[in-house]
Amino acid sequence: MSSEHPHDERGDRLDSWKGIADYLGREVRSVQRWEKERGLPVQRIPGDRPGRVFAYTRELDAWLHSGSPDSGELGEDAATSERLTESRISGSDIAEASLVAQPEDRVKVKIFLAAGLAVAIALAAMGYWWVAHRQVFSSTTPRRDMLAVLPFQNLSGDPAQEYFADGFTEEMITDVGRWNPQRLGVIARTSAMKYKNSHEDIAQIGRELGVNYVLEGSVRRNGLATRISAQLIRVSDQTHVWAQNYERSTSDMLSVQREVADAIASKIQVQLATGPQAAPTGPANAEAYDAYLRGLYLWNRRDGTGINGAVGYFEKAIAADSHYAPAYAALAQSYTLLGISGTAPDDFARARAAAVKALELDDSSAEAHTALAGIKVFADHDWSGAAGEFERALQLNPNYAPAHHWYASLYLDPQGHYDKAIEQMQLAQRLDPTNFIVNSDLGQAYYFARQNEKAQAIYQGVVQMDANFQPAHWYLADVYRQMGNQAGEVEQMALMYELMAKEGGQAGRFASWPEALRQAYRRNGYRGYQMAHQRLMEQNRGSGRRTPAALVVTHLALGEPEQALDVLDQLYPSHDPHLLYLQADPVYDLLRTQLRFQALERKIGLLP
Repeated sequence: MSSEHPHDERGDRLDSWKGIADYLGREVRSVQRWEKERGLPVQRIPGDRPGRVFAYTRELDAWLHSGSPDSGELGEDAATSERLTESRISGSDIAEASLVAQPEDRVKVKIFLAAGLAVAIALAAMGYWWVAHRQVFSSTTPRRDMLAVLPFQNLSGDPAQEYFADGFTEEMITDVGRWNPQRLGVIARTSAMKYKNSHEDIAQIGRELGVNYVLEGSVRRNGLATRISAQLIRVSDQTHVWAQNYERSTSDMLSVQREVADAIASKIQVQLATGPQAAPTGPANAEAYDAYLRGLYLWNRRDGTGINGAVGYFEKAIAADSHYAPAYAALAQSYTLLGISGTAPDDFARARAAAVKALELDDSSAEAHTALAGIKVFADHDWSGAAGEFERALQLNPNYAPAHHWYASLYLDPQGHYDKAIEQMQLAQRLDPTNFIVNSDLGQAYYFARQNEKAQAIYQGVVQMDANFQPAHWYLADVYRQMGNQAGEVEQMALMYELMAKEGGQAGRFASWPEALRQAYRRNGYRGYQMAHQRLMEQNRGSGRRTPAALVVTHLALGEPEQALDVLDQLYPSHDPHLLYLQADPVYDLLRTQLRFQALERKIGLLP
């Protein structure tokens, strides 16, 4: 409430949309919709800058008491509404008792027609994709309703509680996505979280994500007590289909998720799958659940510091509840990512132990099956075993975007099944339309399939969305090299090193590389560029994960196949992920008849 205006018979004056929304316990866009559609008593200041509004608390209370919002939207009976009005008049901070109802490896984002804003940015370069999209989702897959679970708003008044609101959102996405994925598709966390603190209206969000329904809500914590409010909105007419409030202890959040999933299934008229259905394993106590959500919050940062911090919290959750399967699955995913980055030699062993334990406790965990599949690829080169784990994960939860993504990128692409890889990447993209690495890896599938123009279009679309996303520049350099665009290749590599130099720390060693590469190309042509690039990398061995792979490229460009094979042999003991694509990447076409190259392919299991 504002302290600048005296209290009068109309109550305290609220001088902003945010103040009004906080008082009503809602998000700004919902309050603005009420003012437009249902006559919420909001006034504008004449002659002031556009958008300045104010309202009085007692007028808001009277509007609420009059039943102006739909009763289903309020989700409360008359007696509850009366108590809310009284508590607001007395100045209680329970305004959160809002009017609504409620309801997890990025790694390497649907810039498609149905994905509104992302499409608008990249559509000119990616128009061809809509044809493939229609073939995959219209002719081979029954139509599904699509739902976006928007980030739950933290109304606790404590920024330190953001982890809980974000973690609860992610858990809600996972839980709702498990119920009947053949009928209800759920947008992945990466794309949904882009709307955190966003004031975009529901219609715009629906267009951008290509969804029929939106679930939004809020969380307020007070000690171990938690109040969850949620509402389900149909995008086509922005009708509030269902709303509900829940007041539970933190340890009981799983039951809230299940109740919301049930309500959504009912209101969207999605018939739940028949037969026995495994339910997510819940925590035995609040400490385990809280540590797990803190771990998810750090894990989603996807940097080394975040993942290492997440490992600590997942282990804390397991210490609090040794039967908490989701914590073991998340721990397995964390150690898998650390193993890929070469952090420690025993990361894959730790990942495997955690994944196996997770599946002992809950064999229905798509996350654990996906993590184990990744371990079988990277650590064991067990392709048949990985295929089985991927297939099991997709059978359990077709809404789990990382399973489609990893299946395509880590199994189908290396095995040369490019058409299937493209199809799986499109499915991942439908579920996670604004995820940069998902979009980039779709482009990589086209690149492996020797469809360079399509790959180029996708990479350029990602760069248009975020010019700071390093992998897109690396991939563009690859495709430009195959297309004979030497100037384009040089410029994309220079841009990538510019971004790497901005990361700070030892990454600053790349600061001189961009101009050195550009000058070498201008003065001595493409061969001069490759020689300069090779010299810089030889001087800075170990400066980045991409450096060894790029060194192979320079040796091949300079007609040095034996030296290129030397580098590849050196990469094998460290499980370098680039080795997975020996069969797929056209850059290695010059080496395919070499016996040393074929021997390396056999060691990785890519040749009989």
